[in-house]
This record gives sequence, structure tokens and C-alpha cells, in this order.
Amino acid sequence: MANLPHDREPRSREMKVLILGLARTGTSSLTAALQKLGYKPYDWPDRCMLGHLPRWTEGLQAKYLGRGYPLEVDEMDQLTSDFDAIIDTPCCLLVDELIAAYPTAKVILNYRDPHRWLESMQDTVFAAARWPSWRILAYTDPHYAGAIVQHHITLWDEIWGGDEGKRCLEMFVEHYNYVRKVVPPERLLEYQVQEGWGPLCHFLEVEEPKEPFPVVHTGAQFMRTAARGWRDGVGRSIRNVAVAAVCVWILAHGFYWGQGYFRDE
Repeated sequence: MANLPHDREPRSREMKVLILGLARTGTSSLTAALQKLGYKPYDWPDRCMLGHLPRWTEGLQAKYLGRGYPLEVDEMDQLTSDFDAIIDTPCCLLVDELIAAYPTAKVILNYRDPHRWLESMQDTVFAAARWPSWRILAYTDPHYAGAIVQHHITLWDEIWGGDEGKRCLEMFVEHYNYVRKVVPPERLLEYQVQEGWGPLCHFLEVEEPKEPFPVVHTGAQFMRTAARGWRDGVGRSIRNVAVAAVCVWILAHGFYWGQGYFRDE
């Protein structure tokens, strides 16, 4: 049985903000903005680099597909202890769990026009995921590329049905309507990054920076980042395969010479 909230281990940082909008709705720009405001957001790159992505993916599988183990409050606390904001997939799909776990955190629902969102997804996330070599890298670089591939399969293929058109658009609308339904209005800010600092800083009750609002990870920037991640995966795969080959060579020669030794005896 999970511990009650007052029994949790103390966090390094209090969870202050839950950003529940989906990917490609200005999440990277919003992350950069929150960092400038002094927050420490737990973003997609953090989950990948810290090795947390498989556990969040399993949390989605438990909730939506009925397999694996759900993420309990204590474990979410452990994974996010060093951060005070949560943003982007797959975390934003665990709406009920997050708002229950962090009842004092403010909620930002970052959004964009659904049809423009779908076009962006088709040009970036879905396009990069179709590179056939990802499936090979999933085996040769399991801890990074494999985790990303499994997340994509779980979320976009299994949970959202694998449709990159009408069904995907329907799921987008359903997600946003659900967040609006379950989050109290006084705790919620519906926000587009094009609105800049004003609404965001007013909602968070912080002073507006004088510098321009950051614009990060446009479509072209996303594809460059994806390509860099792919190249890194290839590099790790080469090293992993080389190490495996050397280990096999050593074992094979050890077996061979061992057999010869016993034959001589």
C-alpha cells in the first residue's frame, strides 16, 4: 500500500507547477521560460538522460493498457525530487495521478490549434519516428534508443491507436477537455507561448523578466535534435557491438584453449 502524502520522504524541491499540455505545444520554450523564472522543470531530456523514461512508459502501460506496475506517489516523488515542475510526455498523460499527488501545485495547460499541432507532429515526432534504423538501434542501444522507441510504440501506437490523422486529433481534443474538467479553474492557466511573459508570470505570481520570451525547438530545430540523437545512438551502438564482439571472442578463445588443455591432460 502506498504511503499517504504526509508519510512521504521529504523532497529536495517542492513541486510547484504541473504542465499538462502535450508535446509540440511550446513545451521546450515553456521549459526555457520557467528556467529563466528560477524553476527547475523535469523535461523529456531529463527523463532520457536520467534513465527514467522506461518507468514512466510502464506507468502509462499500467494505466491505459493494464500491464506492468503503476507509478505510485512515493515513486513519482523519488523520480522528480530534484525538480519543482513537470512538463511534456509521458508525464502529462498521467493527469489524475499528478494532480492528486501534488494538490498545491499550479497547473498550466499549454495548447495550440489542434490542426496546427497535428501538422507539427506529422512533420517532426512522427517523421523522425519513421526512420527505420530506430528499430535496429533499439536493440543495439537499449538504454537510450530502445527506451525512446518503446515509449513511442506505447503512447502513439498502442494507446492512441497508431493513427497519425483523425484519431490522433480526437485524442488531442479529449486530453485537453479532460484536463479542463478535472482541474479546478482557480488552479489552472490555459496558455499559449505566443502570449509571452504576461499571463504566465501573473499566474505564477513572479516578476516579468525584461528579456524576450524564449523561442525554442521549432520544427527545424526539433529535426536537428532528433538527428543528433540518432547519431549518438549509432555511436553507442557501435561501441556496444564492439564490446560484445570482444567478449564473444575472449569467451570463444578461452573455451578453445580450455578444451585443448583438457585434451593434453
